[in-house]
Amino acid sequence: MKRAILIGLLLVSPAFAATMNTYASQLGGNQFIQLNPGDLPPLTDTFAGTAFQSTYPNALIFVTSLLPTGSFTISFSLTIGGQQFNISGTPCTTPGVCNVYADFTMPTFYQPTKGTLVVDVNGASTSFDFMFRSAVPEPTSLILLGTGLGAIAWRRSRRTRPNDITL
Repeated sequence: MKRAILIGLLLVSPAFAATMNTYASQLGGNQFIQLNPGDLPPLTDTFAGTAFQSTYPNALIFVTSLLPTGSFTISFSLTIGGQQFNISGTPCTTPGVCNVYADFTMPTFYQPTKGTLVVDVNGASTSFDFMFRSAVPEPTSLILLGTGLGAIAWRRSRRTRPNDITL
């Protein structure tokens, strides 16, 4: 009887439950941080510190990988700083691994702010918490840039003009 119940539970339970993984893309897609319910990983803009930062300044990309056993629909909901962003149902019918990308344009948060991503697959939701902070320019770089611009301005003001007479 126990075997029958165990086999019944294995056949009835959703097959995607143990095969869904959600990641946050960081460092321009060169690093993926796995999100787990109950964890609070620190995240920043996906392209912070890369050549694409000026092109995609506030992008935060999440990737959910699923091993489908049939067709399903996945949607994402992100809540942060009192704001909510949604990406409605994206179907996936490909055999094998199905990677679904959710690209959010984040508001600017200079202080670490708690956010929640909810991934819904055919009505079964999983919540992932994280701490988000927008990328800010490094203070040392700003000081170096300001010093360089100041030196250029000082040098131009000290340069003698050809029409000036010196005695």
